Amino acid sequence: MSEFIPVVLKYDKESMNKYEERLFNNLSRSAEALYKRETKSSSDIEKDYYRLKMAVDFICNMTDGYAKKLHDTLFN
Repeated sequence: MSEFIPVVLKYDKESMNKYEERLFNNLSRSAEALYKRETKSSSDIEKDYYRLKMAVDFICNMTDGYAKKLHDTLFN
């Protein structure tokens, strides 16, 4: 979670480095589409809620096996 939070908080407001882009690309495109749909006329604070929601939903939907694989891919 600590790797994804800073990345999603950058989404749609500042550029990401290559590592951050690599992390963000793990999130589903449907989560990104939901963010865009729900934040059309939202304040920055409201957008941050949906940015964080993308990370939390992603982490919560991981299986143990996928979480281990992703960890190994990112940190080994």
